[in-house]
Amino acid sequence: MPAMTHEELDEFLRRPLVVAFTTIRSDGSPQASPIWFEYDEGRFYCWVDADSVKARNIRKNPSVALCIATHDEPHKYVLAEGHCEIVREGVADRAYSISTRYYGAERGREFASETMASGNSVLLVTTPTRLITESAA
Repeated sequence: MPAMTHEELDEFLRRPLVVAFTTIRSDGSPQASPIWFEYDEGRFYCWVDADSVKARNIRKNPSVALCIATHDEPHKYVLAEGHCEIVREGVADRAYSISTRYYGAERGREFASETMASGNSVLLVTTPTRLITESAA
């Protein structure tokens, strides 16, 4: 399958797909989690609780891998490997942006507010060092 063009990549990553977000456990084994994401200016943003397994794993080892794929034809996917940082600034704005992508404006704002009520949300910001794309012709 051919690689995606820059335009195809941007269009694909605007879709509300789920990313398999893979971190490394303390014992060195991989731990994959399905999670919502947003791609913006070359970075992947995910929003989680600061005490989540993903965040704990990243604090010990910032190397991550992400896989975003369609389930129906034409099959397309993006694989990203890189380093992830945990960010506390801008969480509310990004959480609203991410949740409205998946739920729409009204329910998305409600969901983000409900989820952030604990005050313990963080962003996982992944800067890819390797990006592989495939698009069925």
